[in-house]
Amino acid sequence: MKTVILCGGMGTRIRDANENLPKPLLPIGGKPILWHIMKGYAHHGFKDFVLCLGYKGWSIKEFFLNYQRLSSDLLVTLGPTGGTELLDPALNEDWRVILADTGEATIAGGRLAAVRKYVDKDDLIMLTYGDGVANVDIKRLVAFHRGHGKVARPFRRAVRGRRHRRRVQREAAGRRRIDQRWLLRLRRAPHLELRQGRRRHDPGGGADARAGA
Repeated sequence: MKTVILCGGMGTRIRDANENLPKPLLPIGGKPILWHIMKGYAHHGFKDFVLCLGYKGWSIKEFFLNYQRLSSDLLVTLGPTGGTELLDPALNEDWRVILADTGEATIAGGRLAAVRKYVDKDDLIMLTYGDGVANVDIKRLVAFHRGHGKVARPFRRAVRGRRHRRRVQREAAGRRRIDQRWLLRLRRAPHLELRQGRRRHDPGGGADARAGA
């Protein structure tokens, strides 16, 4: 089962934290937000990822292309016959990561449509945002979803603490969803039409093509 992560937003609300990085790469404890999200899924056995890239997507590509070097001690030999040797090349992360360009201004439903070719053979996928870190039992969530036979299931987790409650209330007033994850069965949702760059709502099917903002 693949986990699709939306990493293409411009992060305008947090732009003052770092102008050079996309929001999923902002560090928490020395590691990007995105890494913590993926680590959480991998902890529960879900190690197959599709990242929907957009704004500064090349930064995310660079992070994964250089991941082993950035995570290891290096021996660098200078000169015309020099080279680089990884001193501790073994990594704990045995993930498969598809890095897919889905456009800078594409809405979430359009991003999912753009990577459909990578997930079409999966009977069930997981979809989440590239900035929502949470302590969730993913295996239990998947088992619950499979046991109820639904097409899609949104999951929301509230943030605790007085300061965070105020922020949640402000964001709720702005109709913004917080740390929302989805489980989707694409082939069982004929009324869910995902088109790049636009939203379409089928009143008869009762589903909204938006997977999030």
